[in-house]
Amino acid sequence: IPLHRGQKPCSKTSCGNLHRVKNIDANHDINWVEAKNLSCDHYLCSQVPTDFVDLEYVNVSPEHYGKGTRRRGDKRFKVDSDFLWVVGMYIAEGSSTENHVQFSLSLKEKDFANRIISFFQKHGFNPRIRKDLQNYGGLVVVISSRMLAIWLREWVGHGCDKKIIPSELFNLPNEKIKYLIQGISDGDGHDKTNTLHQTSLHLALQVVEIGLRM
Repeated sequence: IPLHRGQKPCSKTSCGNLHRVKNIDANHDINWVEAKNLSCDHYLCSQVPTDFVDLEYVNVSPEHYGKGTRRRGDKRFKVDSDFLWVVGMYIAEGSSTENHVQFSLSLKEKDFANRIISFFQKHGFNPRIRKDLQNYGGLVVVISSRMLAIWLREWVGHGCDKKIIPSELFNLPNEKIKYLIQGISDGDGHDKTNTLHQTSLHLALQVVEIGLRM
């Protein structure tokens, strides 16, 4: 079933002796479909999205605010280049516990660490570089915030193989989404080979689709 710039025209597809094929649904989940059951509602390859939806702000869900009156940090973020880059870096290098968000970087990435720290300071949080043993060999930026930790785990995913680009950001115009992709690339990319390594199949498919439209 051919796809052309976001359209999904229906045409006859010869499957030969195939009994099952892999289908990619709208949520980027891959599943097996009996070849005889294929229809115009199935994608056999990545889509090329063309329906862009701009977004000015992203709000933390109210259920994550917490009950404390002295909670630090903004609950609303402007969707600009800094925010999108930080989200991209979190997708690539971020993780969270019940009360903390952290970015695990290499010792050579001090500029990235300073950029992350500056962003969260600007939004009222108190980021810090974790003190590690001298032989650790890395650099970890920590933000103590139960609100952020729970929100990001639900919004972006938890675990490197379950990370996704949130639906609210996926269809941003190219002039914005490029900053999120840059954040992912800065975290998971390989400069010498110009490649991006991912363990999340869902995320890999999303990046492919965004790349096709840019």
